[in-house]
Amino acid sequence: MSLIPTPRTPVPALPPAVEIVVVGGGVMGAATAWQLARRGHEVLLLEQFGPGHDRGASHGTSRIYRLTYSDPRYVRLAAEALELWRELEHETGAGLLTFTGGVDHGDPDSTGPLAASLAAHGIAYEWLDPQEAAERWPGRVFEGRVLHQPDRSGRVHADQAVAAFGAAAVGWGAVVRHRVAVEALEIGGDDRVDVRTTAGTVRARRVVVTAGAWSAGLTAGLIPLPALRVTQERPVHVVRRPGVPSGPTFIHHVTDGWPSSVYGLAAPDGRVKLGFHGVGRLRDPDAAPPPADARTARLLLDYIDRYLPGLDGSTAETVECTYTSTPDAEFALVAQGPLTVGAGFSGHGFKFAPAIGRVLADMATDATAVSPVGPR
Repeated sequence: MSLIPTPRTPVPALPPAVEIVVVGGGVMGAATAWQLARRGHEVLLLEQFGPGHDRGASHGTSRIYRLTYSDPRYVRLAAEALELWRELEHETGAGLLTFTGGVDHGDPDSTGPLAASLAAHGIAYEWLDPQEAAERWPGRVFEGRVLHQPDRSGRVHADQAVAAFGAAAVGWGAVVRHRVAVEALEIGGDDRVDVRTTAGTVRARRVVVTAGAWSAGLTAGLIPLPALRVTQERPVHVVRRPGVPSGPTFIHHVTDGWPSSVYGLAAPDGRVKLGFHGVGRLRDPDAAPPPADARTARLLLDYIDRYLPGLDGSTAETVECTYTSTPDAEFALVAQGPLTVGAGFSGHGFKFAPAIGRVLADMATDATAVSPVGPR
C-alpha cells in the first residue's frame, strides 16, 4: 500500500501561489520534494498520474544499488546516497535498501577499471575465477575474472522508495497532488513562473522539473538540455529453478555480440529481474508503447539459457519501463533563472535518488550551486 495518501476525487484545489513547485512525482521528484521540505521550503509536488503508476521509470520492486563505478564522481554520489537512504529509512520506518553483494564479469577493459576505483576509494572487493564464482553461486555461468563487491551492493525497493520520499516530504509540510498534469511553464522573471496545470495555474518562485520522458517537451525553449532519448525497455522477471540461490546482483559486460551489457538482481518475490541496457525502441510517452522487438526478446531468452541455467526461461514475464537517457549516460542537472531540471537518469539513476534530490534542491535555492556530475 502506498505511503502517500491518495487524493480525493475531485482533486483538491491548488494554492494560487507557492514558493517551489516540483513537477513529476517519480523517485527524483519525490526525493527533491523531501530535501526541500525538510529545509523549511514551501513545496508543492505535482504528478500527472496516480500513486504507484507504471507509466514512467520509477515503478516496480527492484533497482540495483552499487558503488561500483569507474568515475569517482559517481562513486562519491552513490556513497552520499547510501547515507541518505538510511536517513530516509530511519525517518519513515520503511525498509528500502537490501545488501546482497554484487558482481561484475566479462570484458576486462570494464571490470579492471571498476576494481581500481573500488581500491582507490577503500571499498572492499575480491577477484574470483569463473569456476570459483560458479561454485559459490550455482546456476550461473561467468565470463572472465569475476569482480565481487560483498557488502555495499544490493537492491532498492522502487515502489516503496517513491512512497517513502513522498510521505517524508508530506511530513515536513510539502503538499502532494496526484492526477494533476502540468501543461505549460511560463517564466515571468527571475522569481516568477506560472505553472499552468489541468487543475488551474499556480505561481511559483522556483520550479524543479523531474518529469522523466516528459521533461524535454515541458521545458523546450526555456532551458538548454542535452538531447534526451526516450525508449521503451522490456526487462523480464524469471523464476529460479528449485534449489538455486538468489545470489548477488550482477552486471555482465558482454564481449560476444549481445545487444548490450546485461544486468540482473533478485526481486523481493524470489524471482530474478534481468535485461539488456538501453536497447528499447524509441517512444512517444503520450502514445501507446511501441511493439516489442521480437529479436531482442529472443536474445534475452538465449542469454538466460547460456549464462543463467539456474533460471527457468519459460517463466519469463516481461515488464515495461520507460527510459529517458542522455547521449553519454551523464545525468542532466541544469539550472537557469527560476527553473531547474533533472533528467536523463534511466538505466542507472535510481540508486542516486536521495543525493540527486539534494543536488536539485541546492541548485533550485542557491544560484552558486553546481552539479557534481554531468558533462565535463
